[in-house]
Amino acid sequence: MRLDSKSVGLAVAMFLFSSSWALLPSTQFLFSVYAQTSEAQNRKVEADRLMEQGNKLLQQNQLQQALEMLQKGLVIYQAIAARKEEGFALKDIGNVYLALKEYTKSIDYQKQALAIAVQIKNQDLQARALNNIGLIYQNSNESEQAIAYFEQSLVVSQSSQNFKMIVLTSRNLANLYSTLKDYPKALTVLQAALTTIQPISEYLEDAAFLLNAMGTLHREQKNYHQAIEYYQKGLVTAQKIKNQQLEKSFLLLMGISYQSLEDYQEALSFYKKAAEVIKQTRDESSETQVLIGIGDIYGETLNDYQTAIQYYQQGLKIAEKIQDQNLQVLALLNTAHSLYKLAPSQAEYQNSIKFAERGLQLAQSINNLSSKARALA
Repeated sequence: MRLDSKSVGLAVAMFLFSSSWALLPSTQFLFSVYAQTSEAQNRKVEADRLMEQGNKLLQQNQLQQALEMLQKGLVIYQAIAARKEEGFALKDIGNVYLALKEYTKSIDYQKQALAIAVQIKNQDLQARALNNIGLIYQNSNESEQAIAYFEQSLVVSQSSQNFKMIVLTSRNLANLYSTLKDYPKALTVLQAALTTIQPISEYLEDAAFLLNAMGTLHREQKNYHQAIEYYQKGLVTAQKIKNQQLEKSFLLLMGISYQSLEDYQEALSFYKKAAEVIKQTRDESSETQVLIGIGDIYGETLNDYQTAIQYYQQGLKIAEKIQDQNLQVLALLNTAHSLYKLAPSQAEYQNSIKFAERGLQLAQSINNLSSKARALA
């Protein structure tokens, strides 16, 4: 029997269709895969939520609650084979144990995180784990081990151009060298980090923090002129990026440095500028402290007790407004002391006694022992 071309074509088409259908996965299988994928995604969302909550609790120093949340998140990541997330969870749990000063457990979790980071080639996690191991050894007073891990972290961060980690680890390493009184090495580490990030506009805030640290290292060595140079550069940077918190810090640090040089007029100039910036940020506690500090320079150093009293009274007014009783005590007792020094008459002595009594009464109510002793003296 001879088949025509149409019959042959139809037969071939039917064969191919039936064969293809046999090769396709079943609908049941597809639904099963989809369900598994959807369930894994939902579980990951839950784990992500637990990790976020755990890290917030860590920042709030609620360590046991943080540990519980992070461990729950870790279990889910392990169950769904989310390796990167598992690594970061292990790192975060290690951070909690570091805060709890359980260094053996902390280093175990960080090393597990490090192993995963190397395996999956995640250099960010690798740099963070190495940095954290360095911190653990630093807290355990094993300085050589700490330095070795900080340096490894820097190598990884530099190779991957992880600028945030370069800054963080450099500051940690410099802090360790500073603790060891090896100031030249500390400054070298910070300068290297500054050279790396300073040309990059998005890292100007980090550059300001490095300048702050370098200035403070010089100030600790009583190299006040060099400290002022770094603080001045930091101040320019802070103003450029319009960061008033940093601007305030640099102004105060320059005031402190000039005060150490006994250049009191320059110190007052920077303290007053800082007070203006602080006023704009509505940080009334800091504003009060600066006003009292300015009063101290006028009173204790320049013997200008009348001006000192004016600043103490400004500080007292704000301290009462924000109900900061410790600052109220300080302002009251400093006012009493200045009135006593200034007193040209019995009336002024009586006024001094009134402020001293108010300060003593408040100090006793809040159990401020140092202020009580000062008032009684």
